[in-house]
Amino acid sequence: MKIMNEQSDRHTELSFLKKELESTKISLTDKVNLQASRISALEFILQQKETECKRKRTKDLTPIGFYAYMSTYNYNPGQNSKLIFDNVIFNGNGSYDSAEGTFTAKTRGVYIFSYSVVASANSDIPTEIVKNGVVIGSTFTNSYYGYTSTSSTTVVVYMEQNESCFIRTSSTAAVTGNIYSTTLGRTSFSGWLLQVAY
Repeated sequence: MKIMNEQSDRHTELSFLKKELESTKISLTDKVNLQASRISALEFILQQKETECKRKRTKDLTPIGFYAYMSTYNYNPGQNSKLIFDNVIFNGNGSYDSAEGTFTAKTRGVYIFSYSVVASANSDIPTEIVKNGVVIGSTFTNSYYGYTSTSSTTVVVYMEQNESCFIRTSSTAAVTGNIYSTTLGRTSFSGWLLQVAY
């Protein structure tokens, strides 16, 4: 009788242990499945980030810069007249508008702009480079005694996205004569991105 009771107790104990093991197994399986689900979610996020980084790197490889010059003379431009550099040699990401003579930043960062003005004989051509309505640089081309004359200037400036930049004759000083641009000397405008600002 005692032996039978002991066997019954052992059987009960074994059954309990078996159920406990089954319960532990189910719990561990659930935890493993949960971790696997989390890993899959993290892998998906990582893949998205990698794709985004690749797209960004590809975008960053697109050269941002332009060079354009006037294809003809600009006769008697007068005061406060925007200069149109219509002949585009290079326009990296399409930021320069040759119809308007305006560069618009598609990427914020530090930019370098340079321009040259050739004045025909007996001309005074003061010019300005303007960013968002503010003069950030200027030059004065003075030519007499039957000779042409050239002046140039370069500026380094920070630009936010969608800010614009262009060249015009002076809004305050007198402008006389003509702007010259031929194969012997080009009145030109160029710019490029020096450093992206993230």
